[in-house]
Amino acid sequence: MIITEIMTKDELLKLQNLLQESKEDAVLFVEDKIQLRSKKKRIQKKFRKKIITQLSSMEQAVHTDEEVIAEQPEVDVSGLPVTFLLGLGKEYFADLDIVKYYYTKSQEAYYKNKELLIETINKAIQEETSSVRKEIITKVEEKKK
Repeated sequence: MIITEIMTKDELLKLQNLLQESKEDAVLFVEDKIQLRSKKKRIQKKFRKKIITQLSSMEQAVHTDEEVIAEQPEVDVSGLPVTFLLGLGKEYFADLDIVKYYYTKSQEAYYKNKELLIETINKAIQEETSSVRKEIITKVEEKKK
């Protein structure tokens, strides 16, 4: 049982926030999500222990990611062409509405809105994991040259 495979992205974010506040709340959240059906105390104890170990490893991973992200420089994509930004968006952030509907006339909020595209991609890059962020930074640096 791996917590990250069971939960959605929103639930994982909520779990990380709970983990920062208190570990007990995070354990209760996971228990509610998974719902162990056994009434035996021994099995419940094992289940709780597994959750605690996974949460502690998850907490360590979050701390190392935060340290790596803090060390990485800011990325500014404001001077880049729209086609490059849309290519980046489709490759790494395909779920963003601005990337999906940039050339769709019926979506007036997104239609050829370059400022929104730049702002959204900048935010998405900042929220990305360190390995993907490094890839994006290298592509942006190459394009700026």
